[in-house]
Amino acid sequence: MNEFEKIKQIAAENNGFVETCDVVAEGIRKEELRRLLELGQLEKVSRGVYVLSERLIDEYKILQMRCKSCVFSHTTSLYLLGLSDRAPSKYHITVPQGSNVTHLSKERSDLVFHYVKRSLFNLGLASVKSPFGNTLRSYDSERTICDLLKEKDRFDIQIVTDALKSYFGSTRDIAKLARYSRVLGVEDLLHTYTEVLL
Repeated sequence: MNEFEKIKQIAAENNGFVETCDVVAEGIRKEELRRLLELGQLEKVSRGVYVLSERLIDEYKILQMRCKSCVFSHTTSLYLLGLSDRAPSKYHITVPQGSNVTHLSKERSDLVFHYVKRSLFNLGLASVKSPFGNTLRSYDSERTICDLLKEKDRFDIQIVTDALKSYFGSTRDIAKLARYSRVLGVEDLLHTYTEVLL
């Protein structure tokens, strides 16, 4: 198996994506990536991240490859969870307090970062599929609802009410939603909204 075939195998195992660290771990020189770029076999999507030329680019996956601690949240997770049919114009991402994401925020104006205490960061963490079928880290429905309520003044009220309607119209876990609302300090607000909607 030649080096290009090895790189294609790495890409096949990662839904078309290749990271420099994976190539080096397989004993392939980084220069091979540069050569394949010049031949048009690979496209560079960001620093250290490549995709096979015939693949469509999944921005969601690229963002999580660039920022290992990022979790999709708020309106972005609503979309990924199927609770909204509006594709977000900006990617809402939650990171633990103290995370350094200035490199991303300087490069891209379509990112909105939310910072949470490390003790709350993993609450409601879930795996979802991107529109391209890649596995992503996002918050579950209950955490997303609570996050939207916590920052309701930053979002269109219609987004919040539509999210609650979608949530209550689907498979739901009321006990989990109540528990999260207590932990995240939005219990009273949740009661107010649910009384109006139900």
